[in-house]
Amino acid sequence: MARVEGILEHMDKQLNHMEGDIRALDAKIEP
Repeated sequence: MARVEGILEHMDKQLNHMEGDIRALDAKIEP
């Protein structure tokens, strides 16, 4: 069970990172 929690935590971090990348891209696109 601990392994599954670790995977979910890792996925959550990746999603947060992707969200930050998307926001950065939006900031670049919008004047």
